[in-house]
Amino acid sequence: MPAISSKEYWEKRSELNLIQNEKSASQYERQLKKAYEETIRSIRKEVQAFYQRHSDETGVTLTSARRRLKPDEQMDFQKQARKYLDEVERLGDKAFTAEYRDYLKKLSGRAYISQMDELVTNIRHNIETLSTGYNAGLGNTLKDAYEDGYFSTMFDAQKRAGVGVSFTTPGGKQLETAIREKWLGQNYSDRIWADKKKLTDNIEQMLSQEFVRGRGPNDIARDFADRLNVSYSNAQRLIRTEINYISNKGSLQAYKDTGIVEKYRYLATLDSRTSDICRELDGEVFQIKEAKVGVNLPPLHPYCRSTTVPHFDDDDIGELIEDRIARDDDGNGRSVRLGENLKFFDWVDKYGSESFKKKVTAQRAKFKGMDMASSITEALVADEILKAFDPDEYEPLTQEEVIESMKAFYGGDNIDHYDMPDEYRDYVATGNSFRMNEVLYSGRYDDIKSGRVSPDKRNEIRIKQIEAFKDYIDKAPNLHKSTKLVRFVDGDAFEGMLASAIGKSSVGFIPDNIRDAMRGVGDKKAAAQEFTARAAGVMFEANSFISASYNINRNVFKGRDYQLEIYADKGANALMTYNHDESEVVLNVGSRLEFIDVEIKRNKAVIKMRAHSMDKEFTD
Repeated sequence: MPAISSKEYWEKRSELNLIQNEKSASQYERQLKKAYEETIRSIRKEVQAFYQRHSDETGVTLTSARRRLKPDEQMDFQKQARKYLDEVERLGDKAFTAEYRDYLKKLSGRAYISQMDELVTNIRHNIETLSTGYNAGLGNTLKDAYEDGYFSTMFDAQKRAGVGVSFTTPGGKQLETAIREKWLGQNYSDRIWADKKKLTDNIEQMLSQEFVRGRGPNDIARDFADRLNVSYSNAQRLIRTEINYISNKGSLQAYKDTGIVEKYRYLATLDSRTSDICRELDGEVFQIKEAKVGVNLPPLHPYCRSTTVPHFDDDDIGELIEDRIARDDDGNGRSVRLGENLKFFDWVDKYGSESFKKKVTAQRAKFKGMDMASSITEALVADEILKAFDPDEYEPLTQEEVIESMKAFYGGDNIDHYDMPDEYRDYVATGNSFRMNEVLYSGRYDDIKSGRVSPDKRNEIRIKQIEAFKDYIDKAPNLHKSTKLVRFVDGDAFEGMLASAIGKSSVGFIPDNIRDAMRGVGDKKAAAQEFTARAAGVMFEANSFISASYNINRNVFKGRDYQLEIYADKGANALMTYNHDESEVVLNVGSRLEFIDVEIKRNKAVIKMRAHSMDKEFTD
């Protein structure tokens, strides 16, 4: 086994940490998305209830909205406002803001309450509750990211050095202080409350404009949904930027606490999305004592994916280690030699904080990459922890493997299509799959779930089928090996997927150039280069189910112009199916996809994509 250099070791570790941060961000984003959708539904109900109570044959006007509530209505409102205030005071300053508590207190003491006041208060409480949950949830996510960054870096440093050093583990007030420290003038809570303030400050003004324009409850609910969707986009940016910040901060603190790391090297993720400033700093070395967030310590900008790794001159830390041990030979026994095959879980048991030990025990699979059967160095050399994309590593699925896996999942031999549950048969091998996907990729599903559109009976049925099938795929075992799938689509479907990945405004002439190249009237090389420059490396979430084949010869759509070669990682969230007509694998809605490149042949464009593994532990 060849020796691995310190530089290579840390670069591979940084890749692993980047993937972990991406998973943590995606996981919390999914939770927060549900909270936003629930808030949108609640506001929609509030607006509709308001119209039912207060509208007449002309609807609701600004004048009528400013009328005083009737005595019985005011009593009901005061009871509701008191419930809001009791909730705020019960949860205390760490939940709702003091400004909102003062607002409710002043409101409860007012003798005159208008219809507008009632609606504004009910809408505002929904937004305040959403922001409070968002603040608490992100705070917990950041604590996890700080601990993960700190302990994984500390373990790697000690493992690489071969010396264990006692240190004060982060926890309690220290951890709380770390995540609440301001950077670039604000911390994550400040940024959340600032976004919340934008939503709540102008509720009355917005409603006044809507009433003046004579708009109905569906229009008003739709406008609030649009504002909250913008807020969610801001939240996504904040989540990813803050996780990058706190993970790097945890690593920086670990560098300091090792006593042997004095410099760090800036490491950018180099691809088509890399910013100019990160590209310029890539490889630059800085003193730890000179680290400054936003200047030479990531993040340098929103969505920054850069990180840092320890730097040792001449890749030699031997002298630093010996010096450290000599300084600690004072009878206190603060430094100990570590065995070559020390396992991460054993190390955590000795050095980890109580909270981190519990987390590692509960989420052992999450930290699996830290503790291989062979030593960490050997694992990295053998690429057991992190494999670079290699198409040759993706083995085809066989019908026998699919049948075997399905029998194991269903607990018997009855895997014929007609013996499957309703949620399976509503999609697999039926034309209904096209109808369900059309509701998804057209945006109708999101419109209905957000309250922007009221569903008719047919759409209600489709949405129930979609959600049942999503849950069904989640319950099924993920792919047991990395495999290559194929899907054939027309030009509209390809362009729609491209637009969802890089945005409609950025698609440009990519589809036209590829189409011309296939017809022999355009430059194939130029078309491929444009696709690679704009789309390669872009990761996005599937906005519909993606049906693909593990046997290209049994795909009934081979005549279509665009062939998607989907390299699905082991652990990808997909359902393997078997029936007499198709060899189908269905990737779930929300699957993480990445464009790789394109090969333009005569009459065919082959689009290579990667389906990344999901958070759920796959079965071996």
